[in-house]
Amino acid sequence: MLVDLLRKGELTVSIHGLGYVGLAVAAAWVRAGAKVIGVDIDAFKVDRLNSGVVDYLEADVVEALSVAVKTGRFSATTDGVVASIKSHIKIVTVPVFLKKSPTAVEVDFSALTSAARAIGAGLKRGDLVIVESSVPPGTTEEVVKPVLEGVSSLVAEEDFYLAYSPERVMVGHALKDIEENYPKVVAGVGPKSAQEAAELYKAVAKKGVIVLRNVKEAEFEKLLEGVYRDVNIALANEMAK
Repeated sequence: MLVDLLRKGELTVSIHGLGYVGLAVAAAWVRAGAKVIGVDIDAFKVDRLNSGVVDYLEADVVEALSVAVKTGRFSATTDGVVASIKSHIKIVTVPVFLKKSPTAVEVDFSALTSAARAIGAGLKRGDLVIVESSVPPGTTEEVVKPVLEGVSSLVAEEDFYLAYSPERVMVGHALKDIEENYPKVVAGVGPKSAQEAAELYKAVAKKGVIVLRNVKEAEFEKLLEGVYRDVNIALANEMAK
C-alpha cells in the first residue's frame, strides 16, 4: 500500500492548487513525512515558494514549508504533468466557481478539468488521486474520472485509485484543523480506492478517518457542512445587530 512508502519516507505527494487550502495541505503532508511538490499556474507564487518565501497567514504553515524548502522536501512548479509523473499521490485543491449567465447559474469546472488533464498525463499504475475541492455531488465520478481515464488510458479502481476527501478548515488555524481538530472524511470510487486513501489520512489526521459509503455522500457532506456553518454565522450576525 502507498502508506508503506510514507512510513519509509519515500512517498511523494503533488498538491494541485496552492491557495489557502493547498498550502495548508502541503504543510500537513510534509509534517507527516512525505516529499511534496506544489503545483500552481501563478509563476510568481511558485518562484517565491522555491526561494523559501511562504506568503501565508499562519506561522505553523510558514515554518513547515520554509524548512521543507531548505531540506528539499518541498518544491513548487507550474508544470502539473511533471509533478504528476514524479508523485505517487495527487491531491486536487483548485477552486470550482459558479458563473452567472442571463438565464442560469452554471458551475465552472475549468480549473478542475485542467488539473485533471495534467494529472492524467502523468498518471501511473498504482497512483492515487484525491479531490479535496468543494464540488457538486457527482463531480468526482462524472467530471474528474472521465478526464483522468481518457488522458491516461488507465481505469480507476483497476489501474489507479480515485477518492474524494473534503477539506475542513477555517481561516486562522487551517493546519491544526487538518491534523488535530477534525476527523478526515473519505470516500472512494470503489473499496480499494477508499482503503488506500483512508490508510494514508490516518497518518495525518489525529482524530481518525470516517469512510463514507460512496463519493457522492462525501461531496454532499462538504456542502452540507458549509451550509451549517453559514447559517450559524448568519444567526450570530443577526443576534449581534
